[in-house]
Amino acid sequence: MNEIALIVISEEAELLIPIVRARAAGKPKVHLIAYAAPVTKSMLHFNRLSYYALPCLPGGYTLPDWLPIELGIFAGRLYIDFPECAPLMKYLELAENIGTDAPQSKFEHIGIRTKNPVEFLLEWLTICRKGQDIMHTPMGYICQGRPLRESHPFFAARSTDLREIEKPPGRIRSSSDADEAEDRDLNFEDDLDVAFTVEEQSG
Repeated sequence: MNEIALIVISEEAELLIPIVRARAAGKPKVHLIAYAAPVTKSMLHFNRLSYYALPCLPGGYTLPDWLPIELGIFAGRLYIDFPECAPLMKYLELAENIGTDAPQSKFEHIGIRTKNPVEFLLEWLTICRKGQDIMHTPMGYICQGRPLRESHPFFAARSTDLREIEKPPGRIRSSSDADEAEDRDLNFEDDLDVAFTVEEQSG
């Protein structure tokens, strides 16, 4: 699979759905994946990029580490899962500030092309989240250089949250599920910030 992602806005996603669905027969080359930036803790399930995929991604496929990082920065997300801390800090050129209990990653993608990535990120998040306090969020902590450890309340999952948002491992909605759910629970204009396509390599 090519590691290429194209971000589209919700209106473009609505137009792409019938095109992607029509070409989904056989081996699909493009997947449309819905995404909303986690700006509250209850939205963390969007970080897994498994909320909605058309057609469903191949079984066992793992998205590259750089994708949720760059997509999250673009969309202005404020909440992350703890395993994302190390690759995100490496991306921001803050690897030396990673907490001792942060899991290390094989993430090798180049970081933000700016002299001061953290200053850029703080200004960008402030613009994206007008009027919202970002300093008391995981991304705010990272921008302030404050340590994040797995025991922090940011990363504590409540059982009620898990019951509401967790799906079976590897469960991604199929195209047939999408036909039934499209009108009922998928409203790109109201619920989703962006969607993006992942292109598969032919042959």
